Amino acid sequence: MIRGVLDGAPVWVWPLFVLLLFIGYKASKPRQTSVILFYFLPLLGLIPINSLVQLPFQALAWVCFGIGCVAGVFGGYALQNKWLLGKHGRIVSLSGEWFTMLVLMVIFWMNFASGMMKTVSPGIYFTEGFIALFSLLAGAASGSFLGRVLKVLNYSRT
Repeated sequence: MIRGVLDGAPVWVWPLFVLLLFIGYKASKPRQTSVILFYFLPLLGLIPINSLVQLPFQALAWVCFGIGCVAGVFGGYALQNKWLLGKHGRIVSLSGEWFTMLVLMVIFWMNFASGMMKTVSPGIYFTEGFIALFSLLAGAASGSFLGRVLKVLNYSRT
């Protein structure tokens, strides 16, 4: 079964997986990075969009995604306090953290699970409960990236 799942995935999925692992690993180390690069972080939150647009009950999916996204923004904003060491002009100093890896893997595997669920168990895939849960989690993970960037934008030494 596992081999069927791995073989059934599009070829582009595995390079994306490796890229996300690389980004997550880099985030686990203390670093200084350009503010400009950091501002692109929310683009990673767009990864679940393809899965969202394929869900049935689109209104439910997008409302739940929006609710999750707002919660994720607040959560990401609060959590970024732990990792933001300073901002000096266009450079951001960050401590290492594994949260980025966790969120990236949640997004990646949720997309993977959504496609698998549609094929393996359409009875669950086409339920409002699955759609709401998937969309809330995708929104929270995606929104956390935006919240982290907003914290960097609003950073001031206190």
